[in-house]
Amino acid sequence: MSGVRLTQTVGLMTLAIAEIIAGCNDQAASTPPAQDVTDLVVITPHAVPIREAFADGFRRWQTAHHIEPPITVRWISHGTLECQRYILDRFGEQHEAGEAGIGVDVFFGGGLAVHQSLAAQGLAHPVKVPEAILAAIPKDLNGQPLRAPDGTWYGTALGGYGILFNAVACKARGVPVPTTWVDLASPAFAGWVAAADPAQSGSTTQCLALILLKHGWEEGWGIVSGLLANSNGLLSASANIAPTVEAGIALAGLEPEFVARRSIAASKGTMEYVNPPGATAIIPDPVTVLKGAKEPIAAAQFVEFVLSFEGQALWALPADTAGGPPGEALYRYPIRPDVYQKFGEQLVVKGNPFSEQAGLRVDPADERAYTALLPHLISAACGNNHLALQKAWRQAAASPGQPARLQTLKTPPFAKEQALQYASLCSHDPRQAGELEGQWSKLFEDRYRAVLESAPQ
Repeated sequence: MSGVRLTQTVGLMTLAIAEIIAGCNDQAASTPPAQDVTDLVVITPHAVPIREAFADGFRRWQTAHHIEPPITVRWISHGTLECQRYILDRFGEQHEAGEAGIGVDVFFGGGLAVHQSLAAQGLAHPVKVPEAILAAIPKDLNGQPLRAPDGTWYGTALGGYGILFNAVACKARGVPVPTTWVDLASPAFAGWVAAADPAQSGSTTQCLALILLKHGWEEGWGIVSGLLANSNGLLSASANIAPTVEAGIALAGLEPEFVARRSIAASKGTMEYVNPPGATAIIPDPVTVLKGAKEPIAAAQFVEFVLSFEGQALWALPADTAGGPPGEALYRYPIRPDVYQKFGEQLVVKGNPFSEQAGLRVDPADERAYTALLPHLISAACGNNHLALQKAWRQAAASPGQPARLQTLKTPPFAKEQALQYASLCSHDPRQAGELEGQWSKLFEDRYRAVLESAPQ
């Protein structure tokens, strides 16, 4: 009897196993093969909230437009100038290897001058976007181009640059709140200015360039030098400026408006922001498809999405609302006037740059030159030489009877014409830029020592 039971048990187990195997085979047969996915590589200095908002928005846009196969965005995240160096270095390597692309399809964000420089060096791939999108975006704003005529870059958002300050801490220390760039170079802000290293921060570079554009090379360099002397060293990244100001470690810092607005919204009500009157500019922040892009069609579709009404609304609608970004608002000015017309007061940004009076009108050639030159020149003036600069400036400022000492510190190291020539070298030859930076560092070291040694005994 037990033998019968054993036989029955084995038979039932065999039948069960056979059914499981059959079921697995049926399931495998009914599961469709994995769908191909296009991997789009995008290098960007944009912070996580922007990357998440545009990755999520791009997925929804693809679904609405029946884009197949689906495109996923793989981000490479660096600071603006690190992105630029990465792109240039990789193109240099690929040129030596006889290859066209660098494994990166799109450069998203980072400021106008960097994108114009890449296009001028032939490293951008022209993209044609639908006429309906082009018709919705003006060609320029206050003399600033909003897109390249040949399609090598397109502005994606607008933004100003100004001063983030801690109003509560200023009042507590008896320091007037800043309203101009000149204020940050005044004795009242000695030791209280936050600025990031221009070699790591495109936004700090842009702020300093605006000072030179507003005040001219001669006067502007004096303001830049005083501002740097009032800092307690250059921060490693612009992301550190807002926390430093909020904590009261610094009273004010150089920031893009959209970063400042986001920081204020997340703070405890201590911080405020100001655009220096007539001394800042509304500048487009572009997107560029790079030469030799592995996925040129997907890259062009990403550009189309960013410029679409849906993509533009992400910049300025409140978070977690219909058409808005997830998590937190981005506080950027859209580059399409129709977004302002439709949403008006619903937007988290205030005002409309297309209908308001222009601020500073920027000379594009000088702007490109300054943004190429300043990372190297500021590193020489205020990198390893920062302590000497700070000591020399404070000693000279405290000796009103010897104005020549302070004037020495305010004087540019060379004439504007020479500065523009150096800028061209820096933008095209990284090796020579490094050599020049070393020479300038010695020049500033000698200058600061001479000022310190000339102090009255």
